Amino acid sequence: MVYASNDVSLGFKCFVSMPLEEMLKKSKKNKDCDIVEVVTIGSPLMVRAICDLT
Repeated sequence: MVYASNDVSLGFKCFVSMPLEEMLKKSKKNKDCDIVEVVTIGSPLMVRAICDLT
């Protein structure tokens, strides 16, 4: 589970798609590490960004 927030109240301070993008890149390189599910909760714009990325 990875948390991201703009104000560092929880997890990384960044846009929520940044950690997921890094995880997806690592998953492509390492065939033993598959991402099988992504769950996101937040504003419609944030959810759209995650949908576009996945």
